[in-house]
Amino acid sequence: MEPPARFAALKRSNPELTPQPGEEADEDKRRLYRMAKAFFEMEEGIPRTQEWVRSELRKKGYVQLDAESAKRRAEVQAVIDREWPAIEEKMKSLILLPRW
Repeated sequence: MEPPARFAALKRSNPELTPQPGEEADEDKRRLYRMAKAFFEMEEGIPRTQEWVRSELRKKGYVQLDAESAKRRAEVQAVIDREWPAIEEKMKSLILLPRW
């Protein structure tokens, strides 16, 4: 998945995705760093998960999740479904680069 332009620009300018001196006091900037970091961590985890699923399918012919894992995934998805519109609006309102 292609990262949002703001996240990609932030990672290019600050690969560690940690607020720079002077940015720590800006809550919007800190939130942007947290969202970008979470996005890239999720993106990096997808190939590992895919490889695990493929490995399980090769070995056993199926992928088995324990009840607790399935419950956690369902809970996370429910939160995402409920909160995503508000998160998306906040992301749109953050300004990282000047527009000219």
